[in-house]
Amino acid sequence: MARTCFVHIGTHKTGTTSLQALLGLNEDLFEQYGLYIPKTCRIAPEFGSHHNLAWELNSDPRFNPSRGTFSELLAEIDSIRPPSACLSSEDFEYLHRKPGAIRFLRDGLAKLGYVCQIIVYLRPQADYSESLYAELVKHGLALPFPTFLGNILAHGSVTHRDIWTFTFDYSELLAPFTGVVGAHQLTVRNYPAQSDNRALLHDFLVTVASHATGLLPNLRYPERLNSSNDWADVIRRYCANALQVQDNYDLSHGAPPSPSESAGMPSRVQRLTLADLVQIQLRFRRPNRRVRSIFGISISAVSAERTLAAQIMDARLVE
Repeated sequence: MARTCFVHIGTHKTGTTSLQALLGLNEDLFEQYGLYIPKTCRIAPEFGSHHNLAWELNSDPRFNPSRGTFSELLAEIDSIRPPSACLSSEDFEYLHRKPGAIRFLRDGLAKLGYVCQIIVYLRPQADYSESLYAELVKHGLALPFPTFLGNILAHGSVTHRDIWTFTFDYSELLAPFTGVVGAHQLTVRNYPAQSDNRALLHDFLVTVASHATGLLPNLRYPERLNSSNDWADVIRRYCANALQVQDNYDLSHGAPPSPSESAGMPSRVQRLTLADLVQIQLRFRRPNRRVRSIFGISISAVSAERTLAAQIMDARLVE
């Protein structure tokens, strides 16, 4: 019988850090139930995250061979020969732009007799846009929110620092993985946004170790990591980023843009408006339907809670 290597690819902002902390905290327990968490390619030993592998496959400049390579990871798995293994990094998500890298990953595992099973969590695009914007502001993003959202609506994705492409059109995100491993080897799940992330962690464990429900009472749970952003803090960080852009502006290109032009200013670094929610629902309704038709899972562009709060219960906009 073929062995399985689960490859958790994110997406970003779906509790991945907490999930990887759970894998690290309980790796010995998981191994008792036949699920092995490789140590090679981890950035931090206490987390079951394999970012260095994702960076190697994506030609990311953060890749550091001293932290492990794909060939070394394969050698580790081959030396253990567990019934199943699990790799996790939200940066695997970026491989949708590199189908050749997905094939390289699949073929390397296949040579050891392992089937590559992709696991991905998706959240409503409206929630994802706000959460990702807040996160990227921490990494220096100086785009005003209307421009950020406009890119999402126009292109179905946003790119930061050239190599980080976040795809909101989930049918486009999943298509390259489907093309390489087949739809039957993709497990597509809704992100259960709970305050302590336990719903997510339990859902993941049932996915990767359905035979091991007996381990649940013995699990050690991490504290919630990467907690929700205070939007006032997002505004402060954004303004600091925009001012930094002005300070670094090359005057040879002419006068720098005014703060209101370059920063959008706090008056519009706000949460999604009703009009925004309508546009997001209309933009991603068809791609989400394609995901449902292929994978049998319903993804809403605007969560029920947000729809209720925004009081836009128009049946034409809510699937």
